[in-house]
Amino acid sequence: MLKKLNTGRTYLSFVALAAVTACAVVCALFARWLASRDNFDFIKYLPSFVCVLLFIFIIIKLVPVVEWAWGVRSSYVDLSSPLTAYALIALWILLINAIFFVWAFSSSKGAGLDASLAGIWYRTIDADNYAEIAAHWYYPVEGSHLLYKIAFFPLYPLLMRAVQMIVSSYPLAGVIVSSVCAFMGGVMLYKLVMLEYGKGAESRAFRAVKYMLIFPSAFFFMVPMTESLYLFITIAFFYYLLQKNYAAAGMLSFLAALTRSQGLLLFVPFLFELISDALSGGFEIKPGPMLKRGAFILGAPLGSALYLLLNWQFHGNPFQFTIYQKEHWHNSLSFFWNTAAYLKDYMLGYIRSGNYRLLFGLSIPNIISFWGTLALILFGVKKRGASVTLYSLAYFIVSFGHGWLISGPRYAACLFPLALTASDLVEDRKKTDIALTCAYLLMFAVYLHLFTARYGVV
Repeated sequence: MLKKLNTGRTYLSFVALAAVTACAVVCALFARWLASRDNFDFIKYLPSFVCVLLFIFIIIKLVPVVEWAWGVRSSYVDLSSPLTAYALIALWILLINAIFFVWAFSSSKGAGLDASLAGIWYRTIDADNYAEIAAHWYYPVEGSHLLYKIAFFPLYPLLMRAVQMIVSSYPLAGVIVSSVCAFMGGVMLYKLVMLEYGKGAESRAFRAVKYMLIFPSAFFFMVPMTESLYLFITIAFFYYLLQKNYAAAGMLSFLAALTRSQGLLLFVPFLFELISDALSGGFEIKPGPMLKRGAFILGAPLGSALYLLLNWQFHGNPFQFTIYQKEHWHNSLSFFWNTAAYLKDYMLGYIRSGNYRLLFGLSIPNIISFWGTLALILFGVKKRGASVTLYSLAYFIVSFGHGWLISGPRYAACLFPLALTASDLVEDRKKTDIALTCAYLLMFAVYLHLFTARYGVV
């Protein structure tokens, strides 16, 4: 799939990419077909497994035949071009959306677009809350079962509302907003790596984006929820912060705080960079210069304050969202070492009770994401720099220090430094890169299947 031609540049086989895409679509359709069967019996469906494997094998064997027919140069695309990287980002996002649309229409039994998309998103995750906020803001809706809307932050539904005015569909508007933000997140990460390493780092930048988008839970970036929006904003925040564009960083931190509670954490790297700038002589340590630059650090606190004001306006308590999170999702801040202990206890309990749906869909993925996130933060300390590592630690403490961690893989997907560290670990190690890519894709496919089969993935 990857090859170095006599130009010295790294190329990606377009034919191999198309083959992998085709195989992924076949596997996704086959997984959905299997999930729809009653009383699964491996022996009964063994012929189905065999024919699918043979079909995939034929597609793989076809790759060199097509490349020979077209010629090497005509079937390889240059990864040193940013436009090529952006095109591949868009292609991957379209592929995942195609899988979701197939799932939606295959589950809806002839329903229209809105009903089909609503059928998979509103019954599986909290996307219905964002749609209702987009339609009715935080006002109560007669007959609605959504009583905890204030626990969801306002920026994403505002964007949904804006797009819905064009496409006349809230489920479709959510897909568009999330997909566009996922694409922009990939573009900004590419630009961030190029900013850090300079000209000649195109392969490193592409690799980082690859690991971000094939992260096992990265399909949530295309789901009508806040993951991709938060990801895009935080990467853009660091892109401008590291260039000392404090005005842009301040505005982005304000928007991040209106997207998710973790947005307030951007105050930490902002403060660190301001102190570092002052100590290195970037500006005088006097009231005037400090206030001029330091005012922008208030972006994240102001965004959080505005959200608390919404809580007070609609419920008379600025911290009403914390009450709802605890009552409805059993979610409250805790020590992350407590999370490590109870995750193990839950796993053993699911094994003893034979509850394998929650074991494989909820328990094991959260355990892997908890320890995997901590390990990647550790491995990336020397490479990432202090401000990014401080943000990663703060993010880990808040996101994984929960009274009941059920969305660890989603939280990990939004921590973009993990993709940078994964990329660094395989630098100049082609075989390791291929192995890790295959491992990520396998976990991605398995977790996506568990999500579509409703194994408690949230």
